[in-house]
Amino acid sequence: MHVSTGQDGELSVSVVVPVYNGQETLARCAESILPQLLDDDELIIVDDGSTDGTADAIRKLMKDSDRIRPVHQENGGCAAARNRGAEESCKDAVAFCDADDTWLPQHLRVLRSGMVRHGIPLVVSATTSVFPDGHEEAATIAEDRLLRFARRVEEETFLFEDGALEGYLRLAFGNTSDGMLIRRTLYEALGGFPAEHRLIEDIRFAFPVYSENAVLYINKALSRYYILEGSLCRADRVAAHENVIEALLNFKRTCRPLNAGERAALRQRIREAFLGLALALWRSGRGWLKAAARSLLYGVTAGQLRMIGAMLLTSRKKEETESA
Repeated sequence: MHVSTGQDGELSVSVVVPVYNGQETLARCAESILPQLLDDDELIIVDDGSTDGTADAIRKLMKDSDRIRPVHQENGGCAAARNRGAEESCKDAVAFCDADDTWLPQHLRVLRSGMVRHGIPLVVSATTSVFPDGHEEAATIAEDRLLRFARRVEEETFLFEDGALEGYLRLAFGNTSDGMLIRRTLYEALGGFPAEHRLIEDIRFAFPVYSENAVLYINKALSRYYILEGSLCRADRVAAHENVIEALLNFKRTCRPLNAGERAALRQRIREAFLGLALALWRSGRGWLKAAARSLLYGVTAGQLRMIGAMLLTSRKKEETESA
């Protein structure tokens, strides 16, 4: 397949936006991306079987821009839609943005220039989470923590080499695909996102990426990730935690041999995931002690014991009140 190169010798990029019933947010997303495209870039919008007015929203956007390439498919989930968009690409690199999220104006320029200057096939940036009540939190990382696993190559830019997996597990766990620019050849070699899963697909994709590749990290929030009340993860917190645990344990079973730091980091994340599941179960009034006990199998911390103790105490007081 022909691979094109953007103006001024820079990489050409396909930006893939998967959308399902996104008529209310698609224009906001696309309008944050389109001004950032160079002459040989494109915006691929994959309509994942929407049943609202998404198709009309796409047609309206296309009236104002010839940079948009629409793709329509039966509903297969976000991972399948991202993969379909990447399959349609013939550009050097692929970037992603979910239809309810947005990019800041310098997003693509910063990621693209980092990839060109440092010759790294994967560049990721921090994101800002926007919560339902409107407050925002930028997920940047303290420089002293970054330097434990990466080396600083320029301002706000760090290269993870041998420490990529441990650094990912300890520092950047849960980053969304909105902050990623990846060489299309690497994306294809990895097989894309796991389309058989509709939850935690970003995390599942990240494990083989960080396990085997160097990563250039931009410690600056360059996108906005909108946390919606109706999202799958927020609608069922228990299922979200269960999926994280399943992904972690599956990676533990199938990954390459890990060094001591990577093993410790993975155990920490598994412990925290079980504790998170216990908390979600406790809040929903369901049995949580088994999940809490399993968290203890992966190490014990003072904070963990305090949380479990507080949940036990509150549960007992509730039982005493109800039986009085």
